[in-house]
Amino acid sequence: HLDRMVGSMAVMVAGVLSVGTPQPRLVGDRMDIFVPTARYPCFRQPAIAATADGTTLLAFAENRNVSACAPALVASSRVSGGGGGVDHPDEVGSLQLRRSTDGGKTWGPLQQLFAGNIDFYVVTVADNGTVIVLLQFGGTVLLRSTDAGVSWSGGSPLKVTLPSEITGLKPTCGHGITLAQDLCTGPCSHTGRLIVPMVCTNASAGHSGGDKGQCPSCLACLIYSDDHGETWTFGGTGPPESREAEVVQLQSATADSAFYMNARNMGGSPGHRMVATCTAGGTACGDFGIDLALTSPVTPHWTGIVAGVVGVTAAHGVNVVFSGPGSATARANMTVRVSVDDGKSWGVPTAVWVGPAGYSDLAFVGGTSAAAAPTVALIFENGDTTFADRVSVQILTVA
Repeated sequence: HLDRMVGSMAVMVAGVLSVGTPQPRLVGDRMDIFVPTARYPCFRQPAIAATADGTTLLAFAENRNVSACAPALVASSRVSGGGGGVDHPDEVGSLQLRRSTDGGKTWGPLQQLFAGNIDFYVVTVADNGTVIVLLQFGGTVLLRSTDAGVSWSGGSPLKVTLPSEITGLKPTCGHGITLAQDLCTGPCSHTGRLIVPMVCTNASAGHSGGDKGQCPSCLACLIYSDDHGETWTFGGTGPPESREAEVVQLQSATADSAFYMNARNMGGSPGHRMVATCTAGGTACGDFGIDLALTSPVTPHWTGIVAGVVGVTAAHGVNVVFSGPGSATARANMTVRVSVDDGKSWGVPTAVWVGPAGYSDLAFVGGTSAAAAPTVALIFENGDTTFADRVSVQILTVA
């Protein structure tokens, strides 16, 4: 790939990988698991995670009590006041969960985890099986399940000491990771550490910018826990003007773990994803760049989007799987693609849905060999009229 500089940000012009790159393939039909009703008129911002033993998939979505969930794909350029394209939204709603114990073939009923004026949330599964949800509710509250999502407790405020330059902290939308021991030369340092992407506010950098246009104060950041979510410490920060991010643990040639970060681009050169490399157990991030191979739509209402990134075990270490809209100018055309070189280049995208499509997330379901092809679960907003007509799950192999 070719590197050049725009300001202090490297721009990576990544090519398509050679023959032999895994091609995502759809398995079965799309499953529409969060569909609006009179009681639940809008579902947004999905996330998905697999339990530590791989037996259960947990699919989450935010229910919003609004009259209109999203603007139509062909819409005016008007931006309504603070609503991201929806007039006067009353977003008081709830966080909903559905569980699957058969690899995503069937799904249990809705479970309400929390009700109130909520927004973003991030899901992380610890190596002891505990499932942790950090949820934006005023500040950030912590929910916890020790039985694969059957029951939940918590709601206590998240406590993290922030650096002086950071004036705000809220969850990203998606999932965190647990640091594995077998992706380093020798056991990885900090094995079992929870590393959770968040969204920081750096007020000293300038105004917030909202969901449309440049956001100087936006900053993707990480927090971590070494005691299964009992206590939390502030970690590394991503590229300036980045926002919602996810991370993947990569194969490391040392005992120090390495991570690929992929983030929403709210900078002065939008339209593609921001990336970074993090080390030292998630406490330091650098190698900031913009990946021109990964489209991030810029629309009349929004700059960028929440996309999915997950690591999949492979013979050489880890393949990185990415999901997001393929359109540059609309939240539309959900695609999935694979990188075998830590996100430096990408294979040909697989079209999952042609039509309106928005936020997405990915979970590694399992499989590491030809006999059991590596499988991921994609959860994504989509529809026939708007990108938020429904939330669906699609299973894919990435062999």
